[in-house]
Amino acid sequence: MQKFKAFAQEHGHKTSAQMAELWDDDISPRTISRALKKIGFTRKKNLRLPRTLEATARGVYGSD
Repeated sequence: MQKFKAFAQEHGHKTSAQMAELWDDDISPRTISRALKKIGFTRKKNLRLPRTLEATARGVYGSD
């Protein structure tokens, strides 16, 4: 389980399907989701940053 926790920390920003492709063994995205839930890993949005600043930080609006 420690190996999966490290994997989740490194690849937690990816989708479950992407994580399943990166995992060593043949595993389904649903199994990845269940394992993430089991270790208490959550993917919460950053609610502290206003949407415009968040989009700017990601480069959505670009710079004028």
